[in-house]
Amino acid sequence: MLSCIHSLWERRAPDTDTRDDHCLALRNAGTVNTVVVGTIVFFLALYLLALTALALVVSPDYRATTLGRPSDLGDYRTIALMATSARRGRGRGGIRLR
Repeated sequence: MLSCIHSLWERRAPDTDTRDDHCLALRNAGTVNTVVVGTIVFFLALYLLALTALALVVSPDYRATTLGRPSDLGDYRTIALMATSARRGRGRGGIRLR
């Protein structure tokens, strides 16, 4: 979707030679790979940021009180993943506004 909206996807012009189709396919594959790798890297960076913020800001006693049991590392990871996923979903709506 991002590739189509911002004209990153290249299409074959009707008057071009078919020998250029291989290069066109490689450029489009490179675009897809770049978008996928960039999305994964930024998602992981946001996840690590949320995990760090959770560890620094929210006390273990508060988490234990909220959960009704002692919290462990799995709870940290789950909360950070939920925060990261929710934020990523909201950011997707702004793609079309540009």
